[in-house]
Amino acid sequence: MVTVLSPLLLVACSDRPPTLGEGIAPSIGDTPYFDERVKQRFPVGSEEKALLAELRSERFKTRESPDPSSPYRSWALYEQSELFCKNTWEILWSADAGKITNIKATSRAVCL
Repeated sequence: MVTVLSPLLLVACSDRPPTLGEGIAPSIGDTPYFDERVKQRFPVGSEEKALLAELRSERFKTRESPDPSSPYRSWALYEQSELFCKNTWEILWSADAGKITNIKATSRAVCL
């Protein structure tokens, strides 16, 4: 039994949170900490290409917002799986002429 669980524990521990989310544990209910950190790092008026570069370096998946009625045009997602939980960090933003005009971030956990 131990030999079967050991590799599972190693896999679960090797999937680290993104640097932007370090020290902020996603919770069952969303908390404002990740949003505050992202807004401090990339406030309105920041270069969108700097945000995109950091998101890509941290392995966020990025795409256009799936909701055309959303005030945010772009979306980034990072998922981390643990033994009984799936943690997500999500960033939504809009930009005009290469400058961020609106940004929001959430982190949450879904556990069995």
